[in-house]
Amino acid sequence: IEVYPEKIKKDIEKYGVCIPQTNQYILPYIVDNSENSNYISDYKEFSYYETKKLYGTNNEQLKALTSDNKDIKSYDKIYELKNEEDYENVAVLTTYRNEIMNEKYVAFTYENEDFKYRVFNNEFVEILKYKGAQSNVIIPEYIEGLQVNYIANNAFIHNDSIVNVSIPKSVKEIGNYTFAFCEKLNRVVINGNVISYGDGAYEGCRNLKNIVTINSPMYIGKDCFKDTAMLSNMYKSSGVKYFKNVAVLYEGKNNYVEIKEGTRAVADGFVEKSKHYVHEVNIPVSVKYIGCEAFKGAANLKDLELPKGLVYIGEYAFSDCHSLDDVSIPKYITMLNEGVFANCVNLKRIDFGEGVRVIRNNAFRGIRYMDIINVPSTVKCVFPKAFNEDVKVISFSD
Repeated sequence: IEVYPEKIKKDIEKYGVCIPQTNQYILPYIVDNSENSNYISDYKEFSYYETKKLYGTNNEQLKALTSDNKDIKSYDKIYELKNEEDYENVAVLTTYRNEIMNEKYVAFTYENEDFKYRVFNNEFVEILKYKGAQSNVIIPEYIEGLQVNYIANNAFIHNDSIVNVSIPKSVKEIGNYTFAFCEKLNRVVINGNVISYGDGAYEGCRNLKNIVTINSPMYIGKDCFKDTAMLSNMYKSSGVKYFKNVAVLYEGKNNYVEIKEGTRAVADGFVEKSKHYVHEVNIPVSVKYIGCEAFKGAANLKDLELPKGLVYIGEYAFSDCHSLDDVSIPKYITMLNEGVFANCVNLKRIDFGEGVRVIRNNAFRGIRYMDIINVPSTVKCVFPKAFNEDVKVISFSD
């Protein structure tokens, strides 16, 4: 099928899923019904800097994945879609797909006296490993004239020297287990706006009492503050512990969970410790982000009203909520993530709303009582394992 530049641009805007706060689109599925023929573009998974971490950032993450460098693990390809002027010589879909698939962003690994680091496409730096033995560590804002944007997984793990760490304003994300088990670590100063703290980022830092930062992260991974002095002393209201504007952990025994007004995000694994007590939850309209496995296993959770301004729900966020029977998806949710309502066995009604474009695998697997699923025409990509195999009809209707 011949696909001309105007058609490609139109399809991207029509069927693509826009990355929050950018003008970039991920193209999960394109179907062309002319002459009874179809063409499909592959969905690109976010494997390293996941979709959840793209909220509020630019597209530098999208450039970081594809590389011929043997030091880098072979991730699924992630790309930044080309601008309109790049389509000038594209006449057929095969050429278009090859243009995308062959786009290369090169990364190289270097070392200096204090750090092992990676330079992506000669544009920005990720700290891979701290090599020094100082007690007071100042992470530089620039290395070789390039901004330090990321601190990688395990970069400081099990370091037995550091007491204080200063993180520059250029850093956007702190990876999984970055500072885990640094038992002498007492104080972290964040000078900018780090939007993401990874899984177990500070786990086992028993002496960590304070993270000094003006801004609140959007994403806090599972067990981020586990076994820290900071978690023990964290602000608590109605059984919910908070770091800045993020609801980190529910430790109460009440059936009704109330998250306070002004909260922007709910952390990964939010109810894990008290999931069996949760019957009802009040999520305020201020919440924009619900993390992975946030309410997983809350088998008694029956009453759920998702806030109207919600823009992201993480993987398996409401999986195994066996009592949940009705769910309405807010209009700003464009993608229903992997396993988001998996094994919600009593779910009988789903209102997909007007925003959903993609339903990923296992999103509704394990539902017992829905043999017919009515999916609106606004949904453009349904992954093959999104629902049970015995679902008889998926009806695309207006």
